This record gives sequence, C-alpha cells and structure tokens, in this order.
Amino acid sequence: MVGSIEQTRPAVHKGTAREGVEVLPDFPAEKSLVAARIALYVDEETRRRTPLLFEIPRYAQHEGRRHKIVREDGSVSNNPIVDLSEPVHLDWTKILDGGPRQLGQCLDHLIENMAKRQSKHVLDVVHEAATEVGNVVDAGGRPLTPVLFLELLGKLEIDFDPDGTPHMPSLVMHPSQGRVLQEKLEKWFADPSFRGEFGLLLTRKKAEWRVREARRILVD
Repeated sequence: MVGSIEQTRPAVHKGTAREGVEVLPDFPAEKSLVAARIALYVDEETRRRTPLLFEIPRYAQHEGRRHKIVREDGSVSNNPIVDLSEPVHLDWTKILDGGPRQLGQCLDHLIENMAKRQSKHVLDVVHEAATEVGNVVDAGGRPLTPVLFLELLGKLEIDFDPDGTPHMPSLVMHPSQGRVLQEKLEKWFADPSFRGEFGLLLTRKKAEWRVREARRILVD
C-alpha cells in the first residue's frame, strides 16, 4: 500500500566535460535517504489520519501474490494481494520555486487519497468476511436500539485483560452518527435494566474468552 510519484524534470542539456558543457553532479546516497524519509513520512501520516488502520497489526510480506488467514476457529481465508497505489505528479520547476511547502502540498494530496483507498479497502474486506460467516446484524433501516446494540456485541469476540477489563471493539461510523450513539449510550447506561443485560453479556463473553485462552497453543 504505497503511493508512486511521477517526476517531471526540468530540461537539462546532456553533454560531457570535454564538450565544454557543465555536468551537474549527482548525489545518489542523499537522494535515497530523502526518498526513504519521504516514504516513511507518507506511511506514518497516512496511518495517523486513519485511526482504524492504526489499530490493525501489520506485517511485511516480501513476495507472493496471495496471503492466507487462519482464524482461531480453524477456518481459512485465501486472498489475493491488492495493489493500492496513488500516482502523484511532481513538477520539479514548481518544487524549485515553491520549496518544501510545494512538496508538502503534493504529499498531502497523496496521503489523503491513500488514506481513503486503504480505509475503503479494509471496510470492504471486513464487510465481505462478516457477511460470509453470517456475523452481521441488519437493522432494516430501523434506528439503533438497546436490543440491536446488545445483539451486535453478542456476535463479536471480546478479549479481556488478566484483571478482567474488557477490550471493547471499535465502532466505525460517521462523526455525526458517533455523537448520536454517544448520547444514546449515556441514556441507556442510566437504565438499570440495560446495565444488567450488558453485565450478563460481558460475563458470557469472559467465559468464551477463557475457553479461547485455554485452547491456545503456546510456543516458546
């Protein structure tokens, strides 16, 4: 998941010192260092602007055209490697005139587009996987209710810390919907009956987590 940069160089007459033409020096080591730092900046800034991606563990696969996921329940998913790239046109004449600010604007455009592409891809993959195993709650256009919210949590795996603190799942939604949900949660948790149902759900999830932990194969 990288962005590619198309470079447009200003015209330079090629020649040799013997022909009396000035030959511009090249600095390959310095250019490689700058390119590596730019790539690192783009990667880190893209992740910073997409909190969802920042929470997902990553690993490098250096070869191959597919990858395999083996889930805790033993199911296996084979998927092709998807090319998520974003070309950016750099006009070096503008870079020379505008300096680092102009370069920053070009990189900002790259980062925004890459963040959108990666986020959409992750959500598409999650939706496809959840639909495949039936781990979906369809509200049918109805507003979110306490019953639907608890039904949604009931379909998810929830892990716990050794002290019993649950790792509650992240919810991805539009900021306006997030504010509405926050208001609803405050209202729901003020209801003793909802708190009781929520507590029973966590008790069941903790028992399921303990079973998963007991089945884990520990490797030295």
